[in-house]
Amino acid sequence: MVEANAFYEAGLKHLGMEVGKFNYYADQCAAEFGRVMRKHTPDGLVFALHSNRSAALLKLDRFPEAEAAASAALKEKPSDLKARVRRATAYRQMERPASACADLAHAMQTHKTTSRELVSTLVDVWVERSPGIAAFVAEVREAAVRQGGKGEGGLAAKEAVERALCRGLHGMCQPGEWAREGELGSAAIGAKGSGRGGSNLAKGVGGSIVDGARLLARKSIGSLIPAAIPMVRGCKNELEADNAGARCRLRLCGFFVGITATTETETAIIDALHVQIRSEWSIEHTTSRCEALIGGEPVCIAMLQLMEALARRRVSNLPRMNHLLDVLVRIYSFRASAKVRMCASATLAWCSRCPKAKSFLFDGRYDERTLKPVNNAIKDYARHLNITEWVIPQDAPEYTEETGICLGDGTSRDVGLG
Repeated sequence: MVEANAFYEAGLKHLGMEVGKFNYYADQCAAEFGRVMRKHTPDGLVFALHSNRSAALLKLDRFPEAEAAASAALKEKPSDLKARVRRATAYRQMERPASACADLAHAMQTHKTTSRELVSTLVDVWVERSPGIAAFVAEVREAAVRQGGKGEGGLAAKEAVERALCRGLHGMCQPGEWAREGELGSAAIGAKGSGRGGSNLAKGVGGSIVDGARLLARKSIGSLIPAAIPMVRGCKNELEADNAGARCRLRLCGFFVGITATTETETAIIDALHVQIRSEWSIEHTTSRCEALIGGEPVCIAMLQLMEALARRRVSNLPRMNHLLDVLVRIYSFRASAKVRMCASATLAWCSRCPKAKSFLFDGRYDERTLKPVNNAIKDYARHLNITEWVIPQDAPEYTEETGICLGDGTSRDVGLG
């Protein structure tokens, strides 16, 4: 490998591209030489040299150099799968799981026929990024294999649940797809259990269909909430908090809420958000998990959308969300960000479907001018979704029934779903 790397470096140097230099062409004369050389260089040669050099450096455990070489290859050919995976591998070895997740997710999204191994690796990197979800991931993998049966059926079922998990985490779908299609809209699985087009369905025991998304919707989903808190606060081995990772976790919970007949999932999420934990600022005070997850704008928006998903799904969820509604009022009253206020307005609109929640949120609290965005949101949603009675009385059958309305249904008011 050392000899191979030396040959790749010699080839790049021959083309006027010394790998040790940040800028190949330090002056006008060198730049002109580089332009002429590139003009007469066969298509793909520079990319191949960088990409193959990255593979050699990975074998030599020279991960920073491998990452730089893979980045140079991707600059030449951004769509290349091998270079993308090689850079993700280098990031993972350099203990940069967030960057590794981004590259692997990009590969999964742009290459619909990505391998089973790549999807499994992305899930493993997420576990490294947030160790708090390890038990949940192990549980759903075991459940998938048990439902899929022995051999290829079990492997296909495990792949289905892993694909659903990755698509939800990285926003490669919309919540309504989970609720109304039972999967994420991909092709069905073949007779032997091998997927076509990266589906979240697989053949189980006796020819039954294993739905990866539905297998994820279980009571233990509540563990994703506490697992997101260290990502917001920052971990000992990370220089900065991983707000993007926490946002992905909350968005995934919002997707789970949309799956039909999953009452225990809704309950688990609501209960997990209400749990009191020690305050970050004082050991003498406590705060709720919900309050701990509303710091930065992206995470705050994800939290608001999770509240909205619960309110959309079932009106009877709202009386159990008293503390969450109190947090919502504080966000709407004091956060100045336009995106946050837009999301808070939409969440308030859906919370007003419950008479008790409407009384708590609006009676004597705000003037008409302050409530104008909320009232406009109510009108827009009612018109687009053909809702004739916005407020549902507590004794009405619709109060406890699933509404069939998911996050994202309605108008362009919904932001940050992708």
